[in-house]
Amino acid sequence: MDLKSTSYPMRNKFFTLEDPLADKPLRICVSGYSDWITVEQSNLLIRGKLVLDKSLQLGTYQGGQATDFIWSGMPSIICISQRVVDLFRSNHVTGWTIYPVELHNRKGQLLTEYHGFSVIGKEYKRDLSRSALITKPPPTTKGKAYQVYKGLCFNENEWSGEDIFFIQYSGIIITEKVKNIIQKYKITNTRIIALEEVEIDKFLVDMKNSNINNNI
Repeated sequence: MDLKSTSYPMRNKFFTLEDPLADKPLRICVSGYSDWITVEQSNLLIRGKLVLDKSLQLGTYQGGQATDFIWSGMPSIICISQRVVDLFRSNHVTGWTIYPVELHNRKGQLLTEYHGFSVIGKEYKRDLSRSALITKPPPTTKGKAYQVYKGLCFNENEWSGEDIFFIQYSGIIITEKVKNIIQKYKITNTRIIALEEVEIDKFLVDMKNSNINNNI
């Protein structure tokens, strides 16, 4: 194993908040409901930078369970239940807001008490220089070994203290406080990974850097 140790550990505990890609929960779709929305607009929505003048119409597909978090085929559109809103508010969780949606089940029936979820915490620059570079064994007998960066880091000195925020190219990040709320109250359809356990494919990083350099 090729291992480059991190230069210094994170002082606080942070976690990614992810779609568990489960089969039984409903998944959100815009097709037939809000076909007008673009990927760029959905990216503004998740960051709380697009204000809607009416509720966003959403459908669902796959599964049948109406869970606390409902994720989407368009990753930037996420819905949360009123239960999550109440728990986050009563526990003074910061860095998030909601927007109006009308979410329908697979039969077209309205699912009440759901809201669109936005992260209004800051986005911090990812720092791969502090991650361990590990060579992983081939995933199959005919496959090839590959490298990953293990550990997702950012400059904590820049952190404003919000409970929910972004790290560049890395999705939604939560504090230990939010992780404990999710686990204590069994908020459904979430996947939580400690930042030190996050693995980032080096090939994807190199490809993204190459695309950035080609556009300069």
